[in-house]
Amino acid sequence: MELLRRISGPFKEFGAGLGALYVLDRVLRKLPVNCGIYPYAFVVQAIPDKSLLPPALARNGRAERLSPGSALLEEADLPATVVAQRFARGDGGVAALRKEKLVGYAWWARRVYPESEVSCLFEWMDAPRAVFDFDVYVKPEHRMGLGFMAVWDSLLQELRQSGVELSYSRISRFNLASLRAHARLGARPIGQVTFLRLGAVMVAFSRNPMAVRLGWVGAKSLRLRLSTQGVRWVSASDGGESAADARGLEP
Repeated sequence: MELLRRISGPFKEFGAGLGALYVLDRVLRKLPVNCGIYPYAFVVQAIPDKSLLPPALARNGRAERLSPGSALLEEADLPATVVAQRFARGDGGVAALRKEKLVGYAWWARRVYPESEVSCLFEWMDAPRAVFDFDVYVKPEHRMGLGFMAVWDSLLQELRQSGVELSYSRISRFNLASLRAHARLGARPIGQVTFLRLGAVMVAFSRNPMAVRLGWVGAKSLRLRLSTQGVRWVSASDGGESAADARGLEP
């Protein structure tokens, strides 16, 4: 009965199609080579012109822009090499504080985002009015309350002050809580892509447009362009950011 419960659980939680992907992902990750499935949902959100938090809840909190050498980076426990690469690429980061204690942080890319998890470049043509947010982190002790809202509000505050109008995000379709949270905050879905990693090989599947792409881990040969109208695959001949421009700049 326990085995049956474990097998049927993902199908009850995710449905038939996504549940099958989840089970297959668990199996692949037990192999001796690095394998896995990464089903991404891409969304876009307009930057609101006011805070998400009511004044009473925002009173004891504030946002602080992250900068090289900030003590908050040590508290965030981010590897120094990762932080250096983000700043070198021109990414921005912000920390959410409540009573001067770190609640969490969020980052955004301004021109291109090299997603190391699936070795794919995400790009968008509507910069600087649009950015790509990533690594939205909430400390465990704040996850049951308004922690996510506080971090997201800090991110939106920084983007609003910089004149940004839109932010793109990628969310694992396995992360139902994050999908629901983004939907409550007004995020609109623009597409889905599923990446399959088999050792050094990366295979990507998209439904709209229907396509299959083959790439290599670490090569950044896969390029996905985001827009408010959807997502599409691009080649080097289409222009925009190239793999060479982002080589070595991991997120």
